[in-house]
Amino acid sequence: MNNLIKHLAARWQQLQLRERRLAVWCGVVVFAAVLFSIDDWQRNEHRRLQKSIPAAETRLATMQKMADEFDGYAAASRNEAPVPAGELVAASLKAGGLPLTLTATGSAQFIVDGEVAFDDWINWLSGLAAQGWRVERALVRRQVTGTGNPVAGPVKVEAMLGKTGG
Repeated sequence: MNNLIKHLAARWQQLQLRERRLAVWCGVVVFAAVLFSIDDWQRNEHRRLQKSIPAAETRLATMQKMADEFDGYAAASRNEAPVPAGELVAASLKAGGLPLTLTATGSAQFIVDGEVAFDDWINWLSGLAAQGWRVERALVRRQVTGTGNPVAGPVKVEAMLGKTGG
């Protein structure tokens, strides 16, 4: 860098007075052109912002209103009493039309007992699995009936259900 400065200073000294003046005036003109370009850019940006800021403020106000509504819904849902797990499982039994008895053994454990068609039992369990329940222990015995197809007959179910992760 030092060599560059020395080289330019030496070159400047070699120029005649007339060439030095011309170089200074060229520098002044270039500097003025840069200043005018910056001023023009600044004015154009100012106009653009004057047009776009009101639209952005309107969008912001809309988003703030939506956020306030969302917070209100979230607060209302936090204030609602949670439905006990037993009621949800009992409701699914009733909705499926399954003649099973449900006995709570803990806050997230139930014993299911009764006779039901095997396919109905499996379908009901798959619905519970989607809600986060699992079979912890099960004893399923085929009921022997004197008539009909023994494969399609009812089964005796004794099972313990537990909430996944709980």
